[in-house]
Amino acid sequence: MQDKYVGDIGDYGKLTLLRQLVKSGLSLGVVWCAADGKDEKNNDGSLRKYRSYTGKDCLKHCDPELFEQLGRFEDHTQRKIENLHPLLPNSVFFNESLSNTPRNEWLGKALEATSRSELIFFDPDNGIGPRSSQKHISIEELEAYWERGQSLLVYHHLSHRKGGHKLEVEDIGADLKSVLIDCEVVPIHLRRGNARVFYLAVQPSHRTILLPLLKPEPWKALTLSKREWAQDRSLIFCK
Repeated sequence: MQDKYVGDIGDYGKLTLLRQLVKSGLSLGVVWCAADGKDEKNNDGSLRKYRSYTGKDCLKHCDPELFEQLGRFEDHTQRKIENLHPLLPNSVFFNESLSNTPRNEWLGKALEATSRSELIFFDPDNGIGPRSSQKHISIEELEAYWERGQSLLVYHHLSHRKGGHKLEVEDIGADLKSVLIDCEVVPIHLRRGNARVFYLAVQPSHRTILLPLLKPEPWKALTLSKREWAQDRSLIFCK
């Protein structure tokens, strides 16, 4: 996660999902996996046109309150990770930079900060990787949270790996199940903007309260491609 992304369509998707999941009553801990990204030369943080979509392309209805709140991040001076915290009330946040802290020290601090939370969200720049890095979190690093009884939600940016997105989603889901004992894994594919998946790893004790919340209404529009949403008969129109 980087400051430049704050308020873009990726944030709208992730925060819509998190605000849905906390309806379970589970306490939320957020590990931003913050990175500075100073040397990057990409345009990812500019995905903000979603706020101007109208008619059948409109996304405001997914979470109207959140949609309005994210409008203030049109002002680039407001784009700070900590400015997102009021949008997830009663949550615990860990946003110490990976760029400035040795990995083992960072991991220890993140574990301590979220020790009392029941659901942990991880937001690495690129998602789940075969090994830890500034842009990835490894499944082995997630295992410590799982073993103390916490359910996990992990962001993953889909890549251009051989076999396509479907195989990538399935392979990572299988890897999670192989390490996190007795885990039920639900991949949540949000397809507006860049392709991204959120892996929800659900503890047995949380299944009856978390899984019913995954029915994608009213945020269905975020799970479909723009073409699929245009063809869907359950369109919701807004101005």
